[in-house]
Amino acid sequence: MTSLVSFPAFDPNDYVLGFKQSDYEALSNNKLNPTLNRFAASFSPGSVMKPISAAVGLEHGKLNPNETKTITGKSWRKDDSWGNYSVTRVYEQYEKVDLETAMVHSDNIYFAMMATEMGAETFTEGLTRLGFGQEFPFEYPVADSQISNSGDLNREVLLADSAYGQGEVLMNIVHLASLYGGIVNDGTVMKPLLRANEEQEAWIDQMVSQENAKLLQNLLRKVVTEGTAKSINISGNKIAGKTGTAELKTSRDEEGAENGFFVSYDQSNPEMVLAIMVEGVHNHGGSGYVVDLAKQFYKKDNHIKNSAVCEQRCFYLWW
Repeated sequence: MTSLVSFPAFDPNDYVLGFKQSDYEALSNNKLNPTLNRFAASFSPGSVMKPISAAVGLEHGKLNPNETKTITGKSWRKDDSWGNYSVTRVYEQYEKVDLETAMVHSDNIYFAMMATEMGAETFTEGLTRLGFGQEFPFEYPVADSQISNSGDLNREVLLADSAYGQGEVLMNIVHLASLYGGIVNDGTVMKPLLRANEEQEAWIDQMVSQENAKLLQNLLRKVVTEGTAKSINISGNKIAGKTGTAELKTSRDEEGAENGFFVSYDQSNPEMVLAIMVEGVHNHGGSGYVVDLAKQFYKKDNHIKNSAVCEQRCFYLWW
């Protein structure tokens, strides 16, 4: 079963019972846009896309997880055809980068290299099989995820950027959580259910092989024990997941807003996948803010009580 929450919220009864004009104007002009159902929209996923890109590479035999790529410095471009454009990464101390290092430390360059080596046709085919550009099978109407604005990856830079969740790729949060659920479920992606009387059924029979699912599960755990989500490595749980920060800007040189993501589950009790997105995290510590928020779901003696939640534009999904 899927549960969806969007903040900030509003009282829908006011639309039935009637607004005071001043109250309606205040709601309509609220810069946090509380009337937007964020779980029904689609967003640039940032680095939470990387396990999905890895799944495509692994299943198509285009990614050897043990093979290292030599990456020097914080920026990379394939060749002169890219002009002055380059892909950047946060950490430069890792020059020999395999899939584990790339996932744990969220190396954009590794995934950009992987995608350009794989080619647009294979990557597009893999994403299409995972539901991108397809009607999403969910009772509640949500935006479909897209590969790009045109549906094609007809530019190499766009291909490279898409592999680490930038470019023009957009995902709906239910779709995102469902694909992570496929990793948790040893490769089988279940159809998300909203109504209690709906019958369970598989949506994608083999997102990845069981062997590759186990590999990705191990990497998601290492993101928490060794990588970008160490703050949620809490006693009594075996949290695994992936952080993501999506930059919202039209050029590399401008300062843009950032949305933070964290998709996670507890490997000691893998009954729930939790996906959270918070808008505007560039002023709140990036995706680390979202990781700290997720921690409240897993603490056995706690509940959601952070007042900052209602001040941020965000949503949760769990199932």
